[in-house]
Amino acid sequence: TYQTPASVAVPAGAAPEEVLPGTFEDALVFANLAHFSAAKGKGMMGAVVREVAKAASGGALAAGLFKVIGDGDKAGFALGVLYDTDFEALIPPSYIEEGLSWLQERIVKKKHEMLLVSVPAEEGVHE
Repeated sequence: TYQTPASVAVPAGAAPEEVLPGTFEDALVFANLAHFSAAKGKGMMGAVVREVAKAASGGALAAGLFKVIGDGDKAGFALGVLYDTDFEALIPPSYIEEGLSWLQERIVKKKHEMLLVSVPAEEGVHE
């Protein structure tokens, strides 16, 4: 995972602390702490929710998530996230958002370049 620092306030109301996510899953949790503190689930989702609830600091949360994610069912967690009723409200991790913005800029630029390509007269539209 592209290491982009995340600022988290753990427990809620504490001073923000910088943590470094190591996976997509913990980056997603760090970007959506309020969501995962209220989420329900079993398996890895339940373990993540329990880690968020018991963490005394950002560092403690990062360490707990590292263990849970390393031992967990990532596919099950992904399905839990995808089928979450509040899926649309989730904030993507910053590195994902930056990557998608970069890709969108490239696509728009390429589309613009393609529209500027002129068609030779003999192949053009006849009036």
